[in-house]
Amino acid sequence: MTYIPHSESIAPRPDRPGAPIAINSRFYIERSPCEEHAYQEIATPGSLIRIRGPRQVGKTSFLLRLINYTKTLDYRIITIDFLETDTAVFESTEKFLRWFCINLSRQLKSTYNIDDYWDADIGYKVCCTIFVEELLYEIDTPVVLIFKEVNCVFKYTKITQDFLPLLRFWHEQARIVEIWKKLRLVLVHATEIYVSLSVNQSPFNLGLAIRLSEFTLEQVKDFAQRYRLKLQEEQIQELMNLVGGHPYLVHLALDNLYYHNLTFEELLKYAPTQRGIYSDYLRSLWMVLQKQTKLAATFTQLITEPTNIQLEPMITYQLENLGLVKIDGNICVPCCKLYSLYFQGQKLGETGYKTVEEKNKNQDDQNPPVFTNINSVKMSNHNFFNFYTKIEWDNIVAENYPIALILGEIDNYKVYKNQYGTKFIHNCLQVISKKISLILQDIKNVHFNKENEQFIIILPKIDGVKAISIAEVIIREIKELTLSPDRDMLTNLPNSIVTMSMGIACTIPSENEPSSLFLAAEEALFESQEQGDCVTLSSFLNYQDT
Repeated sequence: MTYIPHSESIAPRPDRPGAPIAINSRFYIERSPCEEHAYQEIATPGSLIRIRGPRQVGKTSFLLRLINYTKTLDYRIITIDFLETDTAVFESTEKFLRWFCINLSRQLKSTYNIDDYWDADIGYKVCCTIFVEELLYEIDTPVVLIFKEVNCVFKYTKITQDFLPLLRFWHEQARIVEIWKKLRLVLVHATEIYVSLSVNQSPFNLGLAIRLSEFTLEQVKDFAQRYRLKLQEEQIQELMNLVGGHPYLVHLALDNLYYHNLTFEELLKYAPTQRGIYSDYLRSLWMVLQKQTKLAATFTQLITEPTNIQLEPMITYQLENLGLVKIDGNICVPCCKLYSLYFQGQKLGETGYKTVEEKNKNQDDQNPPVFTNINSVKMSNHNFFNFYTKIEWDNIVAENYPIALILGEIDNYKVYKNQYGTKFIHNCLQVISKKISLILQDIKNVHFNKENEQFIIILPKIDGVKAISIAEVIIREIKELTLSPDRDMLTNLPNSIVTMSMGIACTIPSENEPSSLFLAAEEALFESQEQGDCVTLSSFLNYQDT
């Protein structure tokens, strides 16, 4: 057993792993030449900087240094962090832009009143632009406008399609209008951009792109030396082989080696186990994957098959957002060996069934659908979806029409089932199935199915806007049924009156594979269920006729 010796104590204690590295800390590892390029760009009139990197690779620490440099130029700095923004702000473009303008004005301590500039007749985007321009005239110095966690906006389709092109417009105005040269934009986001914007609308193909990635071998050596750890060359390489240079994972290892008298052998031995220093971090990833069966199955395939795999864009986005994979061209690979070792031993996504078909068959035998689609075809939702999209995909691809998918579930299903019993919830499902059937009966070529508590509606030749309208009618009429085990408890939500949430995805079949449509609708449904009694259109597959 080898203990890693260290010299004199370090005081004060270095920044803890996972926290931003303070400006005056000697534990910040520079990402040269990224810092130099960012400093040059921020001083350029009308500039735009895009900082991208997965979770916990150092985006905030990098941004702190950019902000600190900007202060030396006496620029005004405004920071908008979408992670801290209330969900209600994203309800409409008007509400969002008004919130943005008020936030801007208060941070700049401006005396301008947004009400003096707000006029629905000329459009809220125009109002917002005029207000920002007035603020630029009011201020003597350049203004740096920083947007953190921009990826949080992607799931709000309308906001994405209105606000992001507006940022591009402001950036391009600097070429022709002098006052807009005072504005510098900084966009910080975690993943690739999977939003429906044309190349002429997106701000993500302009300006300086800075992508923060893993530490190199030399950077890890430098980091260890700053901890005054006497690691051998072979040990540094072994650590790199395990965590792949991931900044947070490297930092956690070095911090534990120094402060917790952990030996290097112990670190390697227990790293992919519940005893290891990464157990909390790995467990949080496991919990996310375990809730999403297809994501878990795909990642399991990724870490068990020896050859590299090209994944669907939606799957790639989700895995990259979790920091589990890195992109090499069109190929997805696990970020590090640690993930492979840990998740291979966790029976990720296993449910006791050998195949999805076996699971679906077992569920159908135990809980036969009360009501199937209008065409009277009985099958599980996945089989139903695969069957009908296979038919419609070929037909619609040739005609270049959209296809929409709606997934719906009863809100708080398990609460009702556990508190009021199977009979009550079974009767609710029967009533809801019949109601949805009546609502859909006049729609041409619609396909409708129910498996357990989940409803699926396939709508050929229907775009996202029309699909939203249909879903809103359904959840409104379900709510009006006032299904409840006790009519005296109607004010005691969520256990009284039955409501539904729905997720929608829509695409042109020639652009995406059928499975991406189902996955996008599932993601949208998950977002709706967080709020309840809600309809959400996918931020990824959201085709709308113009």
